[in-house]
Amino acid sequence: MRVEFTDSIANEQEYEMGMTSADVAATFQGHHVAASYNFAFAASLKGGKAVWKLFVDGKVEDTAEVLYLVPPKHAILRAQLMHDGKPHIVEAFARGSLNLGLDLYVDGKKIASS
Repeated sequence: MRVEFTDSIANEQEYEMGMTSADVAATFQGHHVAASYNFAFAASLKGGKAVWKLFVDGKVEDTAEVLYLVPPKHAILRAQLMHDGKPHIVEAFARGSLNLGLDLYVDGKKIASS
């Protein structure tokens, strides 16, 4: 199930009530690949904000601001990495629910798990 944020929740400034996060990183053919997930509860208890980011060589290549109550089977984030003129697909998947973890895949093969 996917929950889209309304403007009133997404724009709320104070997310100090609580926070959960997950990070994973790996090296693929000399390239640094990483993904992060952060969820902060709004201080007003109206909701929260989830932010997903995928990094390749320190640059943010994909982002998403969506809360999944049950992680989907598809990749949440996706980017392309070029190495020696050959494209490689980098994907980040979520797993678990309360203890959320992240898995990194390159060309369909898992390279790291948090």
